[in-house]
Amino acid sequence: MMGANNLRNNSFGKIAEFNFENYELVGDLQCSVAIDGKYSDELAMKVIAAVKAYTLDCKSIDYVYRNYIRESYHKPIIDNKSQTLRDIFSYSKREIRKINNRLHNETNSIDQLGMIVAKGALIRLKNSFEASLFMIRQQYYYEAMSIFKLITEQLAWSFEIYKLNEDKIMKTKPSYSINKLKDVIPNIGIYYGMLNEYAHIAAKVTPNHIKIGNDESKIILGNPNDTFYAAITLLEVLDFYGIVFEFIFQDYLNRFKYLIKSNETNCLILNNNRNSLNMIKMVKLRIEELNL
Repeated sequence: MMGANNLRNNSFGKIAEFNFENYELVGDLQCSVAIDGKYSDELAMKVIAAVKAYTLDCKSIDYVYRNYIRESYHKPIIDNKSQTLRDIFSYSKREIRKINNRLHNETNSIDQLGMIVAKGALIRLKNSFEASLFMIRQQYYYEAMSIFKLITEQLAWSFEIYKLNEDKIMKTKPSYSINKLKDVIPNIGIYYGMLNEYAHIAAKVTPNHIKIGNDESKIILGNPNDTFYAAITLLEVLDFYGIVFEFIFQDYLNRFKYLIKSNETNCLILNNNRNSLNMIKMVKLRIEELNL
């Protein structure tokens, strides 16, 4: 394996972060600017004034601010749908960060090659999760599902190779590793099949976005309701992430959130009262209440 000797020192550097998920767009249809999501009303108004002054070819930003922006600006109203998505995104980003921190901080004593490689794969998934968040916010449903398929395959691959030697690791294919996950996630086969259908945009799902009528046909590029179904999938795949992490590195962890020891066998099993599962149930209930 290329660089295998270098991997053995088990040093994984953290990547400098610039995350679009932390920003909001302000402006108009002619020009928009991304600013920190925790912006104050005053900051937003001044940025909008600068944008409007530019698009109107007006040299005085202060004039635009005083005469057009200050009295007419209203911060966007957050309705129940928007708040639900915000809650999902906030929870997901927080859990991704927690798992990644645990990978960095609680597994430093591992020395087996398979575990080191699995650790690297799981740390790298932070990028994939953040990419999925961006796709969901853009209403790119199928693209998000493709990323979830990639994440699930990487989790399965990590689960299969963490005890293997270099030669066997190199021969293990991610898409062939899904069945191994059944040992800890029993319904993963059915779930992966669903991801495949949407990631490959199978013929049976095309009526969801291609509408053919007698007079005209249309293609739906984005559906707000799909955003919620993609968000649920995000939570479910994130749940898998935590489960696989704790199972692989169970001998090095002092605490568990996703798994629990069975009183009968003293082995680790799924914690049916884990926060991630409760979050999924709560979001599904809230979506039902929104009649989506």
